[in-house]
Amino acid sequence: MKDIAVVFDTNACRDICDRSKVQDPANEWKQYDGRLKSSGMLTFANPYVLMELMAHLTDESDPDYAECRSAICALYHLSAVNSQQVRIVADSEALVLRALYGLTLPETEQTTQCICTLAIAIVNTPGALDSILTAKLQQIQDHLSKVQVQFISDIWQFVVQVLNPSSIGWAPLENDETMRNVLLNILRSATMPQAIATAFVVKAMHQAQLVESPAKLFGNAQFVSTTFPASIELYREILKRIIETGCDLNKKKRSNWIWDIQIVMGVGQHIATINKPLHLVTTDGDIIAAAESAGCRSFVHSLSEFRALIGM
Repeated sequence: MKDIAVVFDTNACRDICDRSKVQDPANEWKQYDGRLKSSGMLTFANPYVLMELMAHLTDESDPDYAECRSAICALYHLSAVNSQQVRIVADSEALVLRALYGLTLPETEQTTQCICTLAIAIVNTPGALDSILTAKLQQIQDHLSKVQVQFISDIWQFVVQVLNPSSIGWAPLENDETMRNVLLNILRSATMPQAIATAFVVKAMHQAQLVESPAKLFGNAQFVSTTFPASIELYREILKRIIETGCDLNKKKRSNWIWDIQIVMGVGQHIATINKPLHLVTTDGDIIAAAESAGCRSFVHSLSEFRALIGM
């Protein structure tokens, strides 16, 4: 498989640099780099992946500090155009806004560029990170925490409490099998992806400062549901777990779903500047399952599958 664009998700980047699995991370990513280039593949960084890794660098006592710093270096070298530039995909909101309205928000591009600049500064800093870099990393960590808290709050308010206003936990329908079955049938319906996609469309509409007719909103939701199906399926899986068995989003792995939804956005789409389809390398079973359900599994590879693909 040649002429594709590749992004590694956070855990895949960390696995490449996990010293319990890899003896020499630098040598490991150099092998990836050589194989990717000889296969005609281009690696892109994802801004959410960089931010997730950076969030562990505010404190050297963080048990994941060394691995995440090494992963940033690996991702930089794999996606570097030159010493001051890396290839990076647009964030999820920018992708939807561009797909619907052909618009790009300057502030979004500036944020993405700042993340790239910070990654390059980390790579070029030997030893301990200085206070200026650490302060910027702390801002990123605070931002990620804020977004995760809002994600959990939104699911609690608009899903759990709507399903059962008296619920005090994350299994609102544990004692109501009839309602569970009704809602699971609705969730499995062909129209559910479009209903989920409506939230993405409404946000893009507000960002574009537009007011759409109900018919236009309906059509845009259909478009988003078919253009970004893996993200939609991942969100549907979250709803399914809450309805079926309950699912506490306060747990770390589950609160991180917000980033998985963002990272998988755009998989299968062509990157316009190079006309290459975007493929994702992941170690996350939920992402792989979502891609399978969305019919775009051919664009999502487990790390072991990808290693075989490039002959490692």
